[in-house]
Parts: sequence; structure tokens; C-alpha cells
Amino acid sequence: MKSLAQPRHKEEILRRLATIQPQSRGNWGRMSAHQMVCHLSDGFRTYMNLKALQPAPVGTPPALLRFVALWVPLPWPHGFKTLPELDHQAGGTQPVDLTGMPPFSAL
Repeated sequence: MKSLAQPRHKEEILRRLATIQPQSRGNWGRMSAHQMVCHLSDGFRTYMNLKALQPAPVGTPPALLRFVALWVPLPWPHGFKTLPELDHQAGGTQPVDLTGMPPFSAL
């Protein structure tokens, strides 16, 4: 499994992020490139315990949902609703809010 603790994996992520342009067309649904970066930033902040999330309102135990999302080799379904804290339209990071974040390379 890839890990940001591994320099080559961290470099790969930084390289991929550096290639994203405002006009980049994505494979991530209706989000623009900027909105997708905000969404990923919120997910990273959550993982680093810098942002709290409310439990997902699903009938599946969170540990099972996390396992399936991370380890089962299936594409994530399009149109799947994200948590409000990760959705820039419902409480997540707004694109302008990223300016005060420490650079990823410093983490």
C-alpha cells in the first residue's frame, strides 16, 4: 500500500497535484479541478485530525465502509454523496480557504 511516509509516494502525489490545471477535466464527477483539490484537502485534514467529521448516516458500520472504500478494487460510484464536511457546497473548505494551509511538502 502506498504511504506518504515513503518519499517516492509523496513525490508521486506532489507531481500529480502539480499537473492539475484550472481547466483540467476530471474523472471525479461534477467537481471542477479546484473543488476536487479542496475535497482532497478536507479528506487529508480529517485523516490528520485537523478537521472533525460527523458519523456518516449509513446503515453500514464505518469500519466496514472504510475497508470497502480503501481495499475493494471497484470504482467508486458516480453521484455518491459525500459528507457535508468534505463538500465545498455544504460546509467543506471553500477554494479561497486553501490559501492559509501549510504547503503539502511541509507535512
